[in-house]
Amino acid sequence: MLRRLVPADAVWLAHFMAMEDPFLHSLELDAQALYPSPMYEALDWPVLVTHAYRAWERVFRALPGPLRELALRVGRGEVFFPDAAAGGYTLNSPRGDRHVQLYVLHVDPEDLSALAGLLHRLQTAVERDTDPELVDSLRRIAEDLTPSSPGGMSSPTKCVDGFERALNVLQIKPDDLLLSCIPDELTGQVVALDSAQDAAYDAFSQRISSAVTAHDSPWAFLMHRMFNA
Repeated sequence: MLRRLVPADAVWLAHFMAMEDPFLHSLELDAQALYPSPMYEALDWPVLVTHAYRAWERVFRALPGPLRELALRVGRGEVFFPDAAAGGYTLNSPRGDRHVQLYVLHVDPEDLSALAGLLHRLQTAVERDTDPELVDSLRRIAEDLTPSSPGGMSSPTKCVDGFERALNVLQIKPDDLLLSCIPDELTGQVVALDSAQDAAYDAFSQRISSAVTAHDSPWAFLMHRMFNA
C-alpha cells in the first residue's frame, strides 16, 4: 500500500466527490444501458469505467473518518469547518497558526492505476473525438452539470479536467519528513510542526494548490494558497 497525504480542503474534496457522482456513476449507468452483459465485459472503455468506479469506492472507504465526513458534507453542498469534524485534529505552524489538516491515506497502487487508466482514455476520447458513445455520455454529464458549473456552462473537457484535478492530489508523493509528523490515527490532538516540518508542509501544500487549480489562471492558484495555507 502507498501512504499519501490528502487535505481537508473543500476544493479538492469537491473534485474528489464529483469523481463518483455524477461522473463514474453516470458513465457506468450509460455503459450498462448501451452494452448489456456479456458484451459489456468484452469492451474496453466500459470495463475501464467499472474498474475505476470500484477503485474510487475503495479509496473513499480508506479515507480517515473525519475526512470522509467532510467529504460527505461537501458532496451534499454543505459548508464545513474542518476543526469541527468529530475525531479531527489541529495542525499548527511553529508560530501557532492553524494549517489546513492533512490526513494519511493508505491506497493500493492498482487503484490509482485504474483511475489513471480511465483518465487517459477519457482525455484521448475528448481530444481526438474518438469513442462516440463515451463522448456522448460525457456530453450528457456536462449538460446535467451546467446549471451549477462556474461560468454557467460545463463541457466534456471540464468534466474530465475535474477528474484529473482530483486524481492529481492522490498521485502526489509526500515528503518523508512530513509523513513522519502526521500520525495515522488522529483523535483530537494538536500536531505542532517544527520549522523544517513547516517548510515541508508549505512545499507540499503548494503542490496541492497547483494540482487543484491546474489549467486555471495564476490568480486561482494564489486564492487557493490564501485560503489553504
